[in-house]
Amino acid sequence: MVPTKGALVLAEFNAHAGARVLMKTSKQGIPLRFGAIATLDGIQTNSGIIDDDGSLYMSGLPAQGAITVRWGEAPDQICHISYQLTEQQINSAITRMDAICR
Repeated sequence: MVPTKGALVLAEFNAHAGARVLMKTSKQGIPLRFGAIATLDGIQTNSGIIDDDGSLYMSGLPAQGAITVRWGEAPDQICHISYQLTEQQINSAITRMDAICR
């Protein structure tokens, strides 16, 4: 079904409440690869992409968790970021933090 001009359509969206975080990511002191895909463990629909300077923005993050980052299929093309946010960070507009991927 395609709505016509001026028609109203009921739509449902699954939103994830949580913190908004801008992470400066690195592995062994080197920024993560541009284009690497980061996914919140346990919630495959919450993901982000590493930009050209290693930064990652993600929203809807719980107070603590882990993020898996992949830039290929080989075992050495994956790493994990563990994080824990304070109450103040959870309630701030955007939290900036450094994140080491292991």
